Parts: sequence; structure tokens; C-alpha cells
Amino acid sequence: AYWGAIYVAPPEAGQVNDLLERSLILVLLLGLSSAVLWLRLSERLVGVWPMLLVIPLIVFDLFSLNAGRDLQRGRARDRYAVTPLVRYLQEQSGPFRVWHDDGFPGNFGCVWELEETWGISPLFLQRYYDFLRTLPDERARTLLNVAYAVTSAPQLADADLEPVYSHPGQGVYLHRVREPGEAAYVVYTAEVQGDDSLALERLASPDFAPRQSVILSEDPGLTLPGDGQASVQLVERTPTKLSLEVETSADGILVLSEVFYPGWRATVDGHKTPIIRADTTLRSIPLPAGNHQVEVAYRPWTVAAGLALTTLTLLSVIVGVM
Repeated sequence: AYWGAIYVAPPEAGQVNDLLERSLILVLLLGLSSAVLWLRLSERLVGVWPMLLVIPLIVFDLFSLNAGRDLQRGRARDRYAVTPLVRYLQEQSGPFRVWHDDGFPGNFGCVWELEETWGISPLFLQRYYDFLRTLPDERARTLLNVAYAVTSAPQLADADLEPVYSHPGQGVYLHRVREPGEAAYVVYTAEVQGDDSLALERLASPDFAPRQSVILSEDPGLTLPGDGQASVQLVERTPTKLSLEVETSADGILVLSEVFYPGWRATVDGHKTPIIRADTTLRSIPLPAGNHQVEVAYRPWTVAAGLALTTLTLLSVIVGVM
């Protein structure tokens, strides 16, 4: 987090602006703070002396490493003002994601209730990071259900984008993806590739058709026909649950434009079904021909384990009190 903060928010003129200087100051602060704590715990410093030593350390920290940050006046309302461009995006029917390259302030998605490809955290899954950095932008946008791109450039070379809105005064331009990918769709051909680097290489290939095929991390256990017809209706979509109605004329693979992560569980017509990692970072579910009710919910075992430990702890406390 420390190095990430330095990278994302470089210091202004007059601040400590060298990584080595910052590291040395950090070590110095940790050393002095540890020394004060040791002196207090060993009772070599008593009374008000520990506080008198801590206050200069806090002041030094605020006006060196963190100068210009922690004491800045908050301007969140101005920074996240709802502009006509933002309002336009909020009025579009979804689901869809927004692609951006510094045209919007950080964490705009959670403030304006827009889904963005980079999320709201500086922490990324390695597979997702490799996916975004390796694939051509146009291919990544298709697989991630991107409908709009916000950029600082009035025109882009990408053939899949067309300009729809501009705000030159703020250096923000909105482009629409001409043929956005779906949030959920069924394909009837698949390639199995357990090596992510080879899978990404294949995904980036011009002759790979992401709307007609998928690259799976393991065998789906179905014999795919190569062609078919399907309709997918998204019934419910929350951060922890997806409900879909799917009709497919043949055995196929339901691909969800959602990041694969342990803890997600799938059922098809009430029966447990495995979720297979697709296109290195997305989710997929094998489906036999027919009409199906598909549900995908986030139910990690760690939640159940935490609930059990909490209950056991409470029972132990009650028994102990009695």
C-alpha cells in the first residue's frame, strides 16, 4: 500500500520526493516510535514524558512524508460532481462496464454506481491483471462487457469505438463500443488450455472469435456440437448472486463476463454444477440442451467457518459466565 501510494500520488514540489529518502524516513520513524514504546513498557519513561516524545514524531510524520495529503482540505463533492457525461452513462440500460484511462477520478464507480473494468481497489488478481495488460484493448472490452470508454483523447485509433460525448474543457471524451460483448452468452465450441500464458496468446490471436468460442482451463465434460442457438435472460444480478434463464438448442458453455474467484457456487435447475475458469479470468458453466434456471452465488466456506467459530466462542463465554 505504501509503494502503491507513492506511485499513484507522487509528491508535489517541496515534499520528500525520492523513494530512498522516503524509505529512510519511514525506517527512522519506525525506529524512534519503537524506542519510545520500549521505554514506556520498560517503565524507563513515566508520566507525561512518553506523550511529549510522541507528539514531535506525529508532527514530523505529518509534515514530511504526508505533507500535502493528510492535511488537505476535502473536496470530494467537487471531485465527484455529477456532470452531464456521468448522468448520460447513468441513464443507459445495462448491465455494462466502463473502460477508462484517467478520464475519471479514482474509485468513480462506487460513487456514481457505474461498473468499471479497474474496480475500486489498488489490489488486483494476477490473472485479471495479466488479462488486461496482455490482450488488445478491443478484445478485452468485448470479453468484459464494456459498452463505453472514457478517455482523455478526443479520437482513438480503435476501430470498435465511436465518439458520443466530449467535454474539452475538462479533457474528457466518451466513446461508445460499436458492438459490445454480452454479460452472459452461450458458445458451442471450446478449447481447453491449462497454461494461462498460452491461453492469453490464443485469446489475443486475430483468428479467435470470442463470441463464438471460449478457452477453458479444464475439460467441460460435454461434447460440443460446434453450432447452436441460445437465449439468455438475466433475471437477477447483485454483487453476490446471479440468476439467469437459459434456453439452448444443444449442449453448450454458458460464459459469464464475471471474474472467476473461489467461493462462487453454481446450480443448474437446483443441482450443483462446477464453475470452470474461462478465457483465463472469467466464469463458465457447462449446460446440456434445453431450458434451464441457472443460479450463481458467492458462498465461500470461510464465511461458514467464521460463523461456526463465532458461535463456539459465544457459547464458551456463556458457559464461562455461568
